[in-house]
Amino acid sequence: MRKILEDNIGNRKIVFWGSSLYNNNQCKTFNYWEKNLKNEHYEVAFCVDSDMDKCIGNVKFHYELNGCNDKFYVIVLCAYYDEIYRLLEKYGYREHTDFIYIRHQPVVVNSTCDYSDKYNNVLEGRLPEGGRIIFSGYNAHVVIGKNIKFNGTIEVRNNSRFIIGDNVTIENANPWLVANEAVCEVGANCKFKKTGLVNVLDNAEFYIGDGSTFENNYHMSIQEGTTCRFGNDCMASNDLIVRTNDGHTIFDNEKKANVNTVPEIRSKRQIVLGKHVWVGQRCALLYNTKIGDNTIVGMGSVVKGNFDGNCMIAGVPAKIIKRNISWSRKKVGNYFEDHE
Repeated sequence: MRKILEDNIGNRKIVFWGSSLYNNNQCKTFNYWEKNLKNEHYEVAFCVDSDMDKCIGNVKFHYELNGCNDKFYVIVLCAYYDEIYRLLEKYGYREHTDFIYIRHQPVVVNSTCDYSDKYNNVLEGRLPEGGRIIFSGYNAHVVIGKNIKFNGTIEVRNNSRFIIGDNVTIENANPWLVANEAVCEVGANCKFKKTGLVNVLDNAEFYIGDGSTFENNYHMSIQEGTTCRFGNDCMASNDLIVRTNDGHTIFDNEKKANVNTVPEIRSKRQIVLGKHVWVGQRCALLYNTKIGDNTIVGMGSVVKGNFDGNCMIAGVPAKIIKRNISWSRKKVGNYFEDHE
């Protein structure tokens, strides 16, 4: 988006559209633009809105833009509305030439090969029939491997990266999200059976090793600024829950401080599984967890903490109940065959 602005703004002043975000000091989108505009010495003229009741001080009614595309370049902060597009076009503004809509109309891509668009979104490879990618931002990069079976919907946002390796099966992504600045990489030969939900939120990273499999009704929430890694050949049963942070902010009343979602805390919150980890039915994997190679997690466990490899863990909270074990995907295995 910055390059679009740099290539088109000329000597014009910036006008933001969306007073609620413009006046919100906690709005990451506005803060990002404000910081970059100051660094580039661009001048902000004012903000406009569609609600007359909000038009006070430096917030003006959108009609101020009419016929002034030679003076102003517009950055639309708010969610996508057809009406805003139509008004800007009516006032003589052209997309990218005269305005940027940060959350533009989503672009839906179905069963296609090697796609790119005017928002600098790119899809490499062939998206099979039944699969759908929604580009709802700028500069997203999607790579689809060979021999993919994919049904469902995956939404990718600004500057995100989503990679699927060869021979992957996703039976029903319902839906998946790779949010702003996020990364999701699925290794080769992975299988996601039936229905499941994956959310990789802003600035989060999610990596799944080759040959890993997930049964029905998985729910994986990789929270903002956190990381989750599954090693090669992991196996998860039905109803898996993965959460790399708390779903909402928690305060320490005595210290009057945020104790879980500030960047310096959340960046250290991870879930890391080694190779060949078997997670039983209805398990929850929580943040600050590391599980070693070749470990079994028993049914119904709530897992948080560090656990050695070659052990069996179970319980609420999970504890080591047996050491020096190994396991096989076979229903009836032979120790010597599996340890060759």
